[in-house]
Amino acid sequence: MKITKTLSLLLVAFGIISFSFITDDVKKIIPGKGTDEVAIGVTTKDALQAIYGPGFIEKKHYSKKGDDSVLFSTSLHFEKAGIKAWIKAADKTVFSLYFYPNYSAVTEKGIRAGVSTMSDVLNAYGKSEWYTSGNYMFLEYEGIAFNIPFDGKFPIKKSTYRKAKKTKVTFISIKEIE
Repeated sequence: MKITKTLSLLLVAFGIISFSFITDDVKKIIPGKGTDEVAIGVTTKDALQAIYGPGFIEKKHYSKKGDDSVLFSTSLHFEKAGIKAWIKAADKTVFSLYFYPNYSAVTEKGIRAGVSTMSDVLNAYGKSEWYTSGNYMFLEYEGIAFNIPFDGKFPIKKSTYRKAKKTKVTFISIKEIE
């Protein structure tokens, strides 16, 4: 009997210790602010490279100003880390972040990319309008958005919204709150 109780206590203690190690690896996504690793409005490209390493895809984004193309931003996609950062050309700091399922992070309301559904988002954050952009459909709240694939067909049918609610979040994006 004593051995069984001792073994049970050891298993419970091991479970608690194991869970604490798992949760320590999960980063917090803070709308409009960043994470414990990356701060919107502060973190630079060099700092991102120091955190995530040199393996990233860089893309420059331009806007038209008269007849000229002017650099607006640069995106850095750290695919292995599961994070994409958008950097302002003007001050060279991060203004937006995208978090994919392989980035171990959770919002302050418990939403995780690749795990939570859009219904989970609605339950946690409340009612929101559905928006579309390119191949994505999303729910947006102050400083944060939850994105899923969109087939681009308009008008959007009621069945599309029902299906969307059951779909797992493809990526979470946060941006600077103005």
